[in-house]
Amino acid sequence: MTRGLLVLLAIAGVLVPMAQAAAINVAFNKPAEANNVYPPLIPGNAVDGNWESAWAAALPGTPTLPMWLTVDLEGVYSIDSIVLVGPHGNVPGNTHVYNLYSTLDGFTWELITSGTLTDTFDYVHTVDTDGDAMRGIKYEVVGGTHWAGLYELEAYGSDVPEPSSLLLVAGALGLAALRLRRGIRA
Repeated sequence: MTRGLLVLLAIAGVLVPMAQAAAINVAFNKPAEANNVYPPLIPGNAVDGNWESAWAAALPGTPTLPMWLTVDLEGVYSIDSIVLVGPHGNVPGNTHVYNLYSTLDGFTWELITSGTLTDTFDYVHTVDTDGDAMRGIKYEVVGGTHWAGLYELEAYGSDVPEPSSLLLVAGALGLAALRLRRGIRA
């Protein structure tokens, strides 16, 4: 930030953090659901922070009958990256062909990317999402050589400010600008 802007914000009484907080895994222990489950490999295993537990479906996913896992982030977040951890060490060469989606409302899903997780060789994919706003994430398996599943889904980001918070900051900045124009000191 420039010095002038910091002075302007200080006059307005707005506190500005000097550095952004580190991104956190906002998917950690959030509600997860799947359209198919092979017990005891439940959906919650994919967001428990443990790369050794997993969600698995009892079927492979296909384009006409995809197997999916959704995570409700329980709020809107600015997501910088999503990490997908597939099978690693169980069946070398086993593949999961997937589509990854995001949603703001839980009903309309927007494709982020597609890819293939391969056991042992290419089982961690980090997807850059450029701070996109998301309320939910969907991992959909549409092909592969084994049952659909995922060991971990991590979503790194931060809260998206509420519109009322943005209005408060904008109002404070407007007041500060007015004070500067009129030569009034705080």
